[in-house]
Amino acid sequence: MIRTSREAIEACYEQQEDMTTFIEKIEQDIFEISRDRITDAAIPIRQSLDEAVADIHALLNGRDDADGVLSGFRDLDGMTYGFHPGQMIVLAARPSVGKTSLAMNFAEHAMIPDGGRKPAGVIVFSLEMTAAQLAMRLICSRARVDMKRIRDRVISKQDSADIATTVKELKEAPLWIDDGSTSTILDIRAKARRLHTKNPLGLVVVDYLQLIKGTDSRMQREQQIADISRGMKGMAKELNVPVVVLSQLNRESEKENRDPRLSDLRESGSIEQDADVVMLLHRPKKSDDDETVEGGGLYNEHEHIKLIVAKQRNGPVGEIDLTFVRRYTRYENFHR
Repeated sequence: MIRTSREAIEACYEQQEDMTTFIEKIEQDIFEISRDRITDAAIPIRQSLDEAVADIHALLNGRDDADGVLSGFRDLDGMTYGFHPGQMIVLAARPSVGKTSLAMNFAEHAMIPDGGRKPAGVIVFSLEMTAAQLAMRLICSRARVDMKRIRDRVISKQDSADIATTVKELKEAPLWIDDGSTSTILDIRAKARRLHTKNPLGLVVVDYLQLIKGTDSRMQREQQIADISRGMKGMAKELNVPVVVLSQLNRESEKENRDPRLSDLRESGSIEQDADVVMLLHRPKKSDDDETVEGGGLYNEHEHIKLIVAKQRNGPVGEIDLTFVRRYTRYENFHR
């Protein structure tokens, strides 16, 4: 502690870098004192083997969420076995397909799990929506109340009772929302680190990557995005929690009328390199029958959305069907 403090004081007299970067570095140095530094060094293979065997036994015994959090979606959990510590999970889509809704469904299932599992602490960094807007969406989604009915002031007594029950349930949930719209990757890492020391986290959600400010405005945007992406992966490893990062896709898939793919991630190829799992949300093209339904009809009520697992370091890739209930802004398991 004395050595670190002395070095920090000396660095204060000599520092010439950006102040935000400098403070984050000092904070991280002090934070490291309270951690077991041996974990950052090389470890003998027997320790890694013991952990691997424990994971194998957990999987064989059906406890596939033993060291991570489940998404709450049957087909996705069957392919990924949940989100695991240290993973960077990228969820990408074109605007208005529903990536924020799906990410909030992940967060909801982590903090209020089914089957008697232990709740996981969740922090959501929302750079696009305010905390109040996200809370409203979360209430309506979980209570299954149409937000339009609330705005039109035509909700039933049952809706009011469901909202009250949901609010009471959510108040007990370990959820934190940060809606700072000018956050940098250093801000996000520092905030997550501070919260994690007080209230251990099980999941971090960032909505969304392209809205994060670069630490150096002189750098090209592609290089800034690469630094932000590396920072996200570093945060996942440092805190040892899964980090779900939302991202935009470019317009190429729409122009070429095809399913999105990894190369469609906007502004940087480093995102697909850093990510452990990349999931792409895609709304399949409507059939002629759907398009002729006046006012959107049932198609807009229960939309068929395709979730493409385009990359997974430790598992298979493929497509998963989900149902998006637009009136509740909620995803559910797909039923044929």
